[in-house]
Amino acid sequence: EYLYSILETTYPTAKTEKNHNTDVGVALSILKNLTSTTKFFIAEFGAYKKGEIRKASYYIPLQYAILTGLGNQHLDLYGSRENLITEETYILKKITAEGTVYIPYNSPANSHLSTRLKAQTILYGMNKNADITAEILSADPYMQKAKIIYKKDAFIIETKLLGEHIIENLLPAIALALDVGVPVQNIITAIEQFSPITGKLSLHTGHKKSLVINDGVNSNVEGFISAIHTLHKFSHKQKIIVSQGIIELGVEKRASYKRILEEMYKTDILLYTTDALFLELTPKKYQKSIVTFNDVNLIQKKLLTTIDKHSAILIEGKFPKSFIECILI
Repeated sequence: EYLYSILETTYPTAKTEKNHNTDVGVALSILKNLTSTTKFFIAEFGAYKKGEIRKASYYIPLQYAILTGLGNQHLDLYGSRENLITEETYILKKITAEGTVYIPYNSPANSHLSTRLKAQTILYGMNKNADITAEILSADPYMQKAKIIYKKDAFIIETKLLGEHIIENLLPAIALALDVGVPVQNIITAIEQFSPITGKLSLHTGHKKSLVINDGVNSNVEGFISAIHTLHKFSHKQKIIVSQGIIELGVEKRASYKRILEEMYKTDILLYTTDALFLELTPKKYQKSIVTFNDVNLIQKKLLTTIDKHSAILIEGKFPKSFIECILI
C-alpha cells in the first residue's frame, strides 16, 4: 500500500487488492487491474506452508522484490523456522541480475540468502550501516518526523501513521521509488498524506468518547510490542489492551509472550485477554495488570462498564465484527 501510493504519484501503477495475496487472489487482481498503460504492478505474496509463494508467483516476471519482517506468527503451520524462511524468501531468488531486492538489515534470512541472490541487494533499517536508513527526529501520539538517508539523498518526512515500526516499513518503498525515478518531493508529499489503514493502528472514537486504537487486522510479536509503545505514549488515565492472543506461534509461543509481557511491565497498561497463558507467565507482582476472561463477550461487557473519555483502548488482533462495532461509535 505504501509503495503503491508513492509510485502512483509519478507512474500508472496497479496492485493486488486488499489481502488478496494467494495464487487465486493475485491472478484475479492481475486480470482486473493490469492494463496496457500500467507501468508498475505490485503483487503481494503470502503463504502458510511451503510451495504456496512459488505457486502464486511462478508466471510473473518480477523485477524488484521487497522482503518484509520475518516473524514467527505462522511458525506452527510451516513446521520449522527453516521452512518459513525458505518459503518467505522464495521470490528474492527469482530476481535476475538486472533487478533489485530490498531486505531488512537485521533479517534472520540474511545468512540464508547471502550466496543465493543474483540481484543487487539493498539493506534497509534503522541501523546506520543499512543502505537506506532513518533517524527519528520527533514522535508523539499523532505525528512522526524522520530524516531519510539513501545514497546521495537526505530529506525529511512527516507522517500521521502510528507506531515506531512505521518509519522502518516505509524505507524499502522509499528506496525502490527513488531507484525508479520518483522525485523526492513526490515521496515527501505522498507520505504526508498517508492515513492509517483501518485496523493498522487506526484511531477511532469509542464508547463514551474513549479513544480506540484499532490494530485488529492481524497480530504478531513485533507488531504487538510496537502497539504497546504506541498506546503508552497517550496521556489517558486508563490504558487497556484487548487481545485473544497470537495463534500459530508453535514452540515459540511461550518465549514470544514473555517478550510481549516484558514490554507491558514497563508501562501502566492493563491487558484484557482470553488467553490464560499471559497470566500464567506473569510474575506475581505484575499479575494485577493481566485480566483474563472466558470469552470475548465478557471482555465487551467489562469495557462497556468501565471505559470513558479518559480511557484509551488498543484492539490487538482479530475480534468479531460485532465486538468492534459495539466498542466503536
